Amino acid sequence: MVLPSTYFTKTPFQNWTRRNPELLGAVELDVDWRVDVSAMRAELEQVLERTELWDGRAKVLQVTDAVGGLVRVRVLVTATDAATLFDLRCLVREELVSWLQVRNPDGLPRQRVEMV
Repeated sequence: MVLPSTYFTKTPFQNWTRRNPELLGAVELDVDWRVDVSAMRAELEQVLERTELWDGRAKVLQVTDAVGGLVRVRVLVTATDAATLFDLRCLVREELVSWLQVRNPDGLPRQRVEMV
């Protein structure tokens, strides 16, 4: 929907984020097809339970794409404000990368070449 800018100068509106600054943020990782998604989801829950950054509203881990030899995993988390959300996204990314390296190395991205 496209509206002219004069619409916003003539029509009153409310910016609800001024009262409810809670935000939803995404972390995306490209991993190998052999990644254990269920175990990765369980690790996400443990990471979020250990931190004060997460506000407890939403936690989602989904496979959103599977092309080009990789699987894209997207994590959605919530926090009370933008600064906290940034820190939470960094923490989740770091913890899931460490989990991949230590607990599920088969899930690390790989390039496959078929010689014929």
